Amino acid sequence: MIYVIIQFACIIWLIIQSNIHQVNMLHAGVLLFAGLIGIWAIVSMRPDNINIVPTLKENHRLVTTGIYGYIRHPMYASVILFCSVLLATHVNRINSLIFAILLIDLWLKIRHEECLLSKRFPDYRDYQKRTKMIIPFIY
Repeated sequence: MIYVIIQFACIIWLIIQSNIHQVNMLHAGVLLFAGLIGIWAIVSMRPDNINIVPTLKENHRLVTTGIYGYIRHPMYASVILFCSVLLATHVNRINSLIFAILLIDLWLKIRHEECLLSKRFPDYRDYQKRTKMIIPFIY
């Protein structure tokens, strides 16, 4: 639960600190792309399988199709893109530190989730080998 609290605190901070009037066409494009990734992830996962807390539901299904065929954590990719635009509209030391804390928190949350998924689904290791964590074809 602490991962979720830190994640949402960082996102809220960056939203409050952002200068929305500084959003340019590039920022708008990144925000649109982040939104599309998030929507594709929700559609691929199906809302009944989504859980914001890094635990598995009793009837949790491993989804490896749709965007999950390319990256294992598209919702986090969407959050990172969204928050990077917020940061870009008002860069300073504190906002940069908050963004760094968000990245570390998401990485720790991912590691925890992947441990849980590996224990529940025997074929998860194979899925990890054929997909990237956050960035398709790279990482």
